Amino acid sequence: MQGIDWGELGLPATVGLGEMGAQKPSQELLLLQQRQEKMLSQQASMSKMNAIQQEDEVEVEEEDSEEQ
Repeated sequence: MQGIDWGELGLPATVGLGEMGAQKPSQELLLLQQRQEKMLSQQASMSKMNAIQQEDEVEVEEEDSEEQ
């Protein structure tokens, strides 16, 4: 797990449970991980939308410069 960029939220809540001897995470931990996953998916969606918007802006700028 070295070299993984976990982003702003850090490691998932359940990472390392097996090393500590846990057979099953608590309900509280599962809910926390689900919350983290939801936040990450929203963050990824926003990043993707921003990238698409930037690509569109570049295309418009290129078209404008070609017209001149």
